[in-house]
Amino acid sequence: MSPSLQAKLLRAIEDKTFKRVGGVHEIRVNARIIAATNQNLDLALKSGRFRIDLYYRLSTLPIILPPLRERPGDLPLLVDHFLAVYNREFHRSIDGIQEEAMDRLRGYHWPGNVRELRNVLERAVLLASGDRLVENDILLGHLTMPGSHEPEGRLVRLPEKGCNLAEVEKDLVLQALGRTRGNQTQAATLLGLSRDQVRYRMDKFGLLG
Repeated sequence: MSPSLQAKLLRAIEDKTFKRVGGVHEIRVNARIIAATNQNLDLALKSGRFRIDLYYRLSTLPIILPPLRERPGDLPLLVDHFLAVYNREFHRSIDGIQEEAMDRLRGYHWPGNVRELRNVLERAVLLASGDRLVENDILLGHLTMPGSHEPEGRLVRLPEKGCNLAEVEKDLVLQALGRTRGNQTQAATLLGLSRDQVRYRMDKFGLLG
């Protein structure tokens, strides 16, 4: 948030009034504000990137949420929540997770926090072949990084005589789209890409339209 916008927000909080864009009349509001950030506000305050007066207006009742790696006891609740979400979204019926798979989640350091857990479980629900998640369904780390030394090993082995990388990429995109029945968002999840990145590759390989 720019300094000028911070000043406008502070005024709106203190005066409990604002004007619409292009408006001339002040509108009075009575609102309770809940603010969240993943930024280091102490550093932002010291560097002048965040107004100290706005900080004190917003931090009446601060709640510090530790990273996921410091609260492994939350994992079962989060797993149940995300399983329910992705069962509905993908029309699956995964009814739980085996203890070995849960132990794998507990032993991971979660550099990407809850967002990474969400992505791991989304992928697991999409790819699981049984009605419960097992240890092999839990794929952790940067799975698409070349030269990765994850326990699963290399995902694709280069043939001795080499290959046409563009054809391999096209084939993987086609496989992902086929498995998800053309759903680009779900295909992007399978490939570790964003939907825009999938659409870019579809356009590049003449798969759009």
